[in-house]
Amino acid sequence: MSSRHVNSLRKHEILRKEQLISGLFESGKSLKGDYLKFFYRVTESDVNGRAPAAMVLFAVSKKAVPHAVSRNKLKRLMREAYRHEKHQLFGLHADGSSELCRNHLHIALLYIGGKKSFPSFELLRQEISRLLHNIRLSELT
Repeated sequence: MSSRHVNSLRKHEILRKEQLISGLFESGKSLKGDYLKFFYRVTESDVNGRAPAAMVLFAVSKKAVPHAVSRNKLKRLMREAYRHEKHQLFGLHADGSSELCRNHLHIALLYIGGKKSFPSFELLRQEISRLLHNIRLSELT
């Protein structure tokens, strides 16, 4: 991954395929924070290796946030916080290769509410950072 794309969230990095999403929820693992629940699944790299190393899905339920404007705002905040923290997934080995070059990581970030107040960008960013760090420790090292 080039250095100029580390802090971007490209269209092809968004998880959209129904087969991949259902596989993520059926056989993936989960972590829970104060506001978010992460589902994640590490898969082997395919032969052509054209898929991005990490693909992500963002979801906010109508039950947790009834108003569409608030749901959309929260998804924008989640995307932005993930974009700033996703560099944690691309740790380098001593030989200079990335850990995610050999595997693909599929992530679903689900807003679960939790506390009564709407989380700030900084709170979301801290929680995403902590959960991504836990994923990296448990699966990719």
